[in-house]
Amino acid sequence: MSERSLLLKQLFEVGDFQKLQDKVAFATNIAMITVDFTGRPVSKHSSCNEFCKRVRSDKKLSEYCQKCDSRGGLEAARISQPYIYICHMGLVDFAIPVVLNDTYVGAVMAGQIRIKGQTDGLERVTNIQNEHKIEGALKSLYQALPSMSLDRIKSLSDMIFYLYNYFIKEVSEKMPFTKYENTPDQKDLSAHKNAPTLQKAIDYVKENFHKEIRLETLAALCEISPSYFSKLFKKVYRCNLSSFVNSLRIEKAKALIIKTNKNIVDVAYEVGFEDCGYFIKIFKSFLGVTPNKYRESLQA
Repeated sequence: MSERSLLLKQLFEVGDFQKLQDKVAFATNIAMITVDFTGRPVSKHSSCNEFCKRVRSDKKLSEYCQKCDSRGGLEAARISQPYIYICHMGLVDFAIPVVLNDTYVGAVMAGQIRIKGQTDGLERVTNIQNEHKIEGALKSLYQALPSMSLDRIKSLSDMIFYLYNYFIKEVSEKMPFTKYENTPDQKDLSAHKNAPTLQKAIDYVKENFHKEIRLETLAALCEISPSYFSKLFKKVYRCNLSSFVNSLRIEKAKALIIKTNKNIVDVAYEVGFEDCGYFIKIFKSFLGVTPNKYRESLQA
């Protein structure tokens, strides 16, 4: 299980998200489900209509549903706000990003709505259009779906966005700190009594992550021995220096993959990896997928 899946699982355990989701779905008359960063469901469906139940029961169509959920969630995370889009069956859905400790861990997907009037340039998150498969009994179920204007859909998405942000903030404050491999700075540890001693080193790493980071250089900045630096660093950040640097580099790499068309070799070099093969290995250890697969998930 990846670090983000673990964070989302812990969030669900501490806060009763299923109950919140069920109540919001009932009150708004829209379907809702929470998915992880790959689009896989982590909650039960709330108010899922019969039309979408039929669609998701079809193995092939269900794969398109997951792709839509994954892409919608990633777009919502990229813009840090609700993302409204059209799914492969021609319905309007929207994604609410779930962000914990500055990490995108998943999304609340809502919708299954027929739109009244113009779509006003809403984006399709996949090139696949399966509306032509809506016929017979499926057509009557489609016509029974709730319909709304785009303005009302926007208002609903904003309301749910603000509600979940408040709820996540309240719940995250109750979450115990859990050590996950490859997540060195999940928690703000600036209040640790020894953190100030390391601050010059942390600032240096953040500014020079793309260069070679030497233990001796950081220790000298902090005016302590390399051995004591290593001991203190692990005590404060719950990881070793290598994990901390790699975590920062992977976050920078993700941004380049999302925002640019640079090839993976160039991305690796730009964030400080001299060996592209090693970069791919580290990237996969953090996110569970290779850089190319991660890019493909953005374009699905």
